[in-house]
Amino acid sequence: MPSKLIHRVLAVSTVVAAACFCCRLSQFAFSQSPRTRAAAFAWADARSLRASYYSYFADFTKRPHVNDIEEYMALVDEIAARGLGEGVSLKPQQLGEAVAEQRDNTERVCLYAASKNVTCIVSAYRAEHALEEYETALVLIQRARELQLDSSRIGLCLVVDAPSFATQATRMRRVLDAGGLVRLVKGGWYSGSRAAFYSEWAHVTRRFAALAAVGVRHGFADRLVLATHDVAAMDAISRLTNRTHAELPFAMFRSAYGRHSTDAKVGIFYGPPMPLRQVFEDLGMVNLALRMVGVRAAGVDVSVEAMRAPLEEAYRLFG
Repeated sequence: MPSKLIHRVLAVSTVVAAACFCCRLSQFAFSQSPRTRAAAFAWADARSLRASYYSYFADFTKRPHVNDIEEYMALVDEIAARGLGEGVSLKPQQLGEAVAEQRDNTERVCLYAASKNVTCIVSAYRAEHALEEYETALVLIQRARELQLDSSRIGLCLVVDAPSFATQATRMRRVLDAGGLVRLVKGGWYSGSRAAFYSEWAHVTRRFAALAAVGVRHGFADRLVLATHDVAAMDAISRLTNRTHAELPFAMFRSAYGRHSTDAKVGIFYGPPMPLRQVFEDLGMVNLALRMVGVRAAGVDVSVEAMRAPLEEAYRLFG
């Protein structure tokens, strides 16, 4: 067998083996998430956490959506009763089939949350939904103001690895100027293979740190949630804003809390395990494998020199 063919066979076999291994890891990770609302609260309470965000697993392989809506309404009630400054994060796509139905049900949950002084974040799902999510958030912010509710209780998740960074920077400024909250993340759950490898992900990481720092410098720290597990990026934002980690609005998933930081707010998923079919449809095999082994974020240069150009870009786009 020619050497090139042998190398290709070995490479394919390695990728397949890694993907299978990552499937098992993914299955294990999801199985460890709290199954119930009570278990999610118990996990947070055992660590004396405040201001956590809770999400009910969006299983898009099942119908109807009414159970998810009822769960979020009950979640809001219990968060309000707890009085710990906690919030919810939901995907409109899990609340209905058609866009109009999704918007109506998202409005129902989020405005109810705002009326209880509970923050409700419209979370990012797939790239093709980004415009709908943005428009929904702006409508909700305006509705909250019309109802004389605290508009900062309405939030939008924005991802830096979107096709247009300029669009995301502009949307971030508009949501903040309108009185809403922004959760800024490097990549959404749907992040594709375009940003899967080191060179592109390094670019995303520096843009994330720069845009976060610009938002803080403009005085929006109290309406930002900077979600990342990347300690180097957190250090860069801290350096660029002359603030400690504890003074910045950092957040991370439950799975990373304690390993990467104990100062951050925590995002906690709960509910039945997500079907692996949905995981592969959302992420794709290559991206899933790279996420699980943590290849993308290793050793990204966020030094003062490396951050100079991204910071200038973020200032120009943010306004």
